[in-house]
Amino acid sequence: MEKNQSPEKPYWLTVRLLPGEVQKLKKLLAQSAHCRNLSELVRTILFKQELTIKKRNASLDELKSEIVKVKGELRSIGVNINQITHYFNGHPDPTEKRYFARKILPLYKKVGQKTEQLMVMVSQLSKL
Repeated sequence: MEKNQSPEKPYWLTVRLLPGEVQKLKKLLAQSAHCRNLSELVRTILFKQELTIKKRNASLDELKSEIVKVKGELRSIGVNINQITHYFNGHPDPTEKRYFARKILPLYKKVGQKTEQLMVMVSQLSKL
């Protein structure tokens, strides 16, 4: 047995291809979910086995990045709310507590807006 031959596949088949054909095969290989090399890809195509192709949905990628952005904004709002709550609980003076209560109200409104924005994005996901 030769050095390059494996016991499972002892026969070699040599095929000559044009550069464009090789590029098409390499493109298919890059998109393939299960084939690890060109030989595997060609066997899959040759014996008409099912070929699984990975595809990316560009609109889904955009939506994911928007969701990540809103998540970060919500996290920073939450940190601000926690800081104000800490100050609120630390001060016994009622006038200072009113100040912190007024300061925290717009943050809760932002949370409501961001939550509505997320709900719109989730509904867009369900349509895809």
